[in-house]
Amino acid sequence: GQLGAMLVFMVVAGAATGCLTLAGSQAIDVVDVDELQTGEQRAGAYFGIWAFGLKLAVAVGQFFAGILLDVVGYVPDAPQDPTTLWWLVMLVGPLQALVTFAGLLIFRRIRFEESDVQMVQAALAARRNASES
Repeated sequence: GQLGAMLVFMVVAGAATGCLTLAGSQAIDVVDVDELQTGEQRAGAYFGIWAFGLKLAVAVGQFFAGILLDVVGYVPDAPQDPTTLWWLVMLVGPLQALVTFAGLLIFRRIRFEESDVQMVQAALAARRNASES
């Protein structure tokens, strides 16, 4: 009986998934730009830092989740009162959507179009071809 809420959830979940896909794509472009500027291929370092950042974000998120569960009155292994259930829904849905949207607004400022990607990749290919000759 919650078709509208489910549709909203699906749209937000799809947007969040799209943001994660976009972040991975942009990370590869950052590695290419760095290689073009420095002449060094440091993808391992970039993705190692990224993996560490993701693990750190999960750890910090779990820490705050534990605090927030206490704040909203969650009691493990017990029926929850309606107010606690409402707050749990808010934490899992709108709060996460708000954080994702804030990230989207931050990354929206990055202007790196398809033509920029093609230019960087062409310059890297030319550099590699010149070094092979």
